[in-house]
Amino acid sequence: YVTGDRVLVLANNGPQEERIHFDLPDGDWRQVADGERMSLDGVEGEYHRLGGGGHHIPVPARSFLIWVRD
Repeated sequence: YVTGDRVLVLANNGPQEERIHFDLPDGDWRQVADGERMSLDGVEGEYHRLGGGGHHIPVPARSFLIWVRD
């Protein structure tokens, strides 16, 4: 879900990885949490930067991913 048009949270409470489809408002989105690491400066990884539009991202089981819009 996107809250305040500035923070994206993807959560997976299930027992297996799930691919989640979502649409982002225009802008540059920086990943700040990947389920293992959290840093407001950003975390490195395959999805560390996203643009606006549609995305399909795998979310590991029992974890969450967070981005903020710059």
